[in-house]
Amino acid sequence: MSLPNQLIDKLPLILVPFEIHHGLNVYRDGVDISPAHFYHLQSLEQPLPITSAPSPEEFMKAFKKASEISKEIICLTLSKDLSATYQAASLAYDEMKKAFPSFKVTLIDTNTAAAAEGLIALNAARLSANGVPTEKVIQSINDGIDKIKFIGRINTFYYVWKSGRLHRAGHVLGTMLNIKPILDLESGKVGIIAKPRGNNKSFKLLVDLIKKQMGVRKSRLLVVHAHALDKAQDLAARLEGSGNIEELILTEFTPVIGAHTGPGLIGCAIEPLDSV
Repeated sequence: MSLPNQLIDKLPLILVPFEIHHGLNVYRDGVDISPAHFYHLQSLEQPLPITSAPSPEEFMKAFKKASEISKEIICLTLSKDLSATYQAASLAYDEMKKAFPSFKVTLIDTNTAAAAEGLIALNAARLSANGVPTEKVIQSINDGIDKIKFIGRINTFYYVWKSGRLHRAGHVLGTMLNIKPILDLESGKVGIIAKPRGNNKSFKLLVDLIKKQMGVRKSRLLVVHAHALDKAQDLAARLEGSGNIEELILTEFTPVIGAHTGPGLIGCAIEPLDSV
């Protein structure tokens, strides 16, 4: 979800962590392992860390914990096209309905992931904390699914290739040409929207594409990085100086994302707050 802990801790949010496997060790993302520790493991010799979706049992634990606070629960998952998380949550949802029929659970596939999903969850939690009725919170979530976008740049093809999402030829050619691809999240899928070469050119293009997505509208931004704080701070500074920004949050990508992209990934989730 890629939200800073200081925000999560103040809101009615319960996270169900992914698992990160490294050799014989299993870590829960955001619980047993920090981003710094994760990127240290990733820098070591094989095997590379791999990830797995939360189990239905983990979702049930979260539902039971949430039921101690409220009889209405909204469960948000990343896109079912990117992970088995939604399927695991669905199994727990069915069990929750059988075991605790008096509790209302609404399961929503956000059709996105990472920082974009984080902004959707942040808005929903803030509304809930302020006593907004569940129906209006759900409407806000659906609005966010339609309008919140993510654009990012990866630093290397190596980890994308090792995760099985790129052919070896693409990794070799991209590395030889020093391509730093620009990605977006659209309709639950990750796509490459540009293939600039070199750090400076790709960074400038990333800034331009985010500004274009912002347009002249007031926006909320979530700038994220994978072990690349200096680059993320530079990105945040360039965006702050050029847009009508109501709120800008700077934080780290969850290691679950870094496992597939490697260090150096920077990006921004953009939420328009008014119409053109």
